[in-house]
Amino acid sequence: TTKMQSGVARLVPSHACERKGKKASGLHGTGRGRRHVETSCVWRPGGAGRKKRWETAPSVAGSRVWAPCWKVKAGISATIVACIVSAGQASAIEEQEVLDAQDSWASGVVRVGSLNTWEESRDAASELIRDLYAYDTTRVLFKPTLARQIPFRHTFDGALSYFVGRNDEYPEDQGFALRPWSNIAFQNSGVLMYDDVAMVSGVYALTDTQGGQTDAEYTFVYQKQKDGKLRIIVHHSSIPFGG
Repeated sequence: TTKMQSGVARLVPSHACERKGKKASGLHGTGRGRRHVETSCVWRPGGAGRKKRWETAPSVAGSRVWAPCWKVKAGISATIVACIVSAGQASAIEEQEVLDAQDSWASGVVRVGSLNTWEESRDAASELIRDLYAYDTTRVLFKPTLARQIPFRHTFDGALSYFVGRNDEYPEDQGFALRPWSNIAFQNSGVLMYDDVAMVSGVYALTDTQGGQTDAEYTFVYQKQKDGKLRIIVHHSSIPFGG
């Protein structure tokens, strides 16, 4: 018979657990549902300065789980237990959402430079920043490509000045988005997602209306906001070394 172990199993890396005896099917949370995984738990009896403790060994690398356990006798040195994984969701963001956010940024910047007057471009840039950056809800770490005198733009006004210029507090700004650009293509090196945050880095190729191309390296960090939309909380961009 099995016996319920009171309390909750302690989380440890999978390599720290013994993998022998029975394994139990558990549920592992994902962004759009839950799937079965194999999970094993081990009772460490202690001795030689070691504490008695429960450990879990999820098969999915990097999982963060807490699990109630049931004892199953499996020899003298250890007791294997069946665990039902009750972890939270792995990621609330799908990779396609990141790609869509990048497309919105690229098309938005191109649009800013395509308008007829500076006032129209300013209004479009203001809309782009409020829609795609999280200045309205949190602190944003923005280090744009072409900013040298004031390289970090942690405020909405600083970001707006970078995109369209005409701000005496940022005299170096000529308006990055006013180039104008005809196309911006993202080439992602990698995407990482965890819970409500996604991180992506790579190179974007910016093509102006004369056909000239500028490459810049980027890192974006997105956070899913309460309205379900991804917004940028970190944006770092720079010209490649030697470029």
